[in-house]
Amino acid sequence: MESEYIARRVMQLREYKGISQGNMSESMGLSTGYITKLESGHNLPSMTAFLKICKYFHITPKEFFDEGIADPGQHRGIIANLRKLDYEQTDLVDKMIKALLKNSSDDDIL
Repeated sequence: MESEYIARRVMQLREYKGISQGNMSESMGLSTGYITKLESGHNLPSMTAFLKICKYFHITPKEFFDEGIADPGQHRGIIANLRKLDYEQTDLVDKMIKALLKNSSDDDIL
């Protein structure tokens, strides 16, 4: 179960960023085979490798396990920017998000 989740999440984060297994492995100093085995669920990362993966994606271990957020770093940045807005600006952002979600659910019906 854990290896399946970790495999899916590493692949999700990598693909969302548009990074190949080769580029990821080279940047991290790991073999491409290691990343392939990790994403196929054949290997679980050591704690050191797991923390290195989180650092590579600029996320915390907690964010790694929040699969509902495709890009935790971007999400964190949006939240930080929201904190800089006043009430009226935040209200506008909230209305825009609700409109986007409504349009998204309308598309699901079609």
